[in-house]
Amino acid sequence: MELPTDAAALGGGDMDRRPPSGYSDAMLLTLITTALAWTSTGSEGGCTFFSGPAEGEITPLRAECRWDIPAERLHRLLARFGDHDLYFGAVTESTVLGSSPGGTLVYQRHESSGVADRTCRLLFNSSELPGGRRYAWSMAPDQSGLDGVVPSMDTGKWEVVADGAGSKVVYELRYGAGGSVPSFLVTWLQGPGFRVLVLDMAAYARANP
Repeated sequence: MELPTDAAALGGGDMDRRPPSGYSDAMLLTLITTALAWTSTGSEGGCTFFSGPAEGEITPLRAECRWDIPAERLHRLLARFGDHDLYFGAVTESTVLGSSPGGTLVYQRHESSGVADRTCRLLFNSSELPGGRRYAWSMAPDQSGLDGVVPSMDTGKWEVVADGAGSKVVYELRYGAGGSVPSFLVTWLQGPGFRVLVLDMAAYARANP
């Protein structure tokens, strides 16, 4: 998905390796998430934000939220992989390219002031959770022929579970911007920038019932 981009400029880490045979990227992400020790970095907008131990040059980021937004509305929006450029300010293009054995293939362009655009092809999929759904993505194997800087990693998930009339939401991201990114921008994206990304989703959902 997706990051208020460029910033999370973190290069490639252990997660760049392909998962063991029989494990999808989404399954591997779930296993690693369970084992991580998360550190709280603050709260805002009904969410608590966390960072995890560094994985090479990648810093995992996580948000756990309770929103007064019906779960069905969030499901409807997140399932529209080609509309993510409507929800997230740093995603300037999100175009569905078609189906793939690994999920739905989507081209995205990420933009941030002062650095080159990041472009990539992502594989999105969704799966059931008790009381909700997970929407996960990872980079497609073929990133050739793109006109921007290709991120070294873009892997993450949204999990949405109904909570009365509202929702419990988890968002998790591992992002390596690739190329050269100023250190101050990396710091911003791991803090305020990540919060902006998460709260963009809530703002759009509230404004578009």
